Amino acid sequence: MAESRTYPQITRSKVERIVRIPYNIQQVKKTNMDGGIEQVYTYNEHRHPDDNQPLNDTAHWNNVLARKLKTETAESDMKVSILANKTDQQIQDYINTNITDLTSTKQLLYKLTKEVRDIIRRLDWD
Repeated sequence: MAESRTYPQITRSKVERIVRIPYNIQQVKKTNMDGGIEQVYTYNEHRHPDDNQPLNDTAHWNNVLARKLKTETAESDMKVSILANKTDQQIQDYINTNITDLTSTKQLLYKLTKEVRDIIRRLDWD
């Protein structure tokens, strides 16, 4: 989480060859070192490889950020998947244990189909 006294802007670092895109920007009150209250902005920052697009091309940068957030969401959802972090042997054991008849086969196929559909939607592949 980054912090700024001014509203965060999209910035370019020529040295690192990246563009920093702020998001989840929140204005909060904070006690400063003198005991006074000041308003600051807290935000997350996406570091994107510089593609030489103008910084004021908000449509482009909003699309970059949307793709990043969709990918993060899909990755997060996959972590709760029945397939997440499983070896081939663990998947085979799961199938051997849980697939015992046509009904259980249909249930597993339904779960997997929903997971694939959700990934396709989140990544705009439909």
